[in-house]
Amino acid sequence: MTYFKVTIKQDAGMGRVTNEKLFYRGIQSFNSSFGKDMANVAREGIANPPKSGRIYSHNGRKHRASAPMQYPANRSGLLRRRTTFKSSGLQVEVGTIGVAYAPMLQQFKTAQQRTSSWSRLAPRPYITLAHDTVVKNNISAKMISSVEAEIG
Repeated sequence: MTYFKVTIKQDAGMGRVTNEKLFYRGIQSFNSSFGKDMANVAREGIANPPKSGRIYSHNGRKHRASAPMQYPANRSGLLRRRTTFKSSGLQVEVGTIGVAYAPMLQQFKTAQQRTSSWSRLAPRPYITLAHDTVVKNNISAKMISSVEAEIG
């Protein structure tokens, strides 16, 4: 599932923390919140217009596709439903489970996929777009408040 992974690494400044266990618990709490926020933003981006790609017919209904570098258009809902996160220790992973085309949207292609019809697909990096949106929303303040909540 790993499409986007964030790891908090220990640095020299962490040695001055009086209660390291509570500090790590605060970081873990932040990672869980960060992963949840990213997954939610990605799901909302997929579900909600505006999309500006071409209009075509699918099963007798009109559908507007997404344009390159937008969130993918929501046709069946599978990509949106399967976008999730996993937080473990100082690491959080955000991605999509069980959707074969998801890596191609992010442009993580295998050699076989680069020679198939998927090779013409321009990127729709929904996880990267979600990350950028969450980071813009003052990520450092959220991390500090998560750690302070645990340390007291």
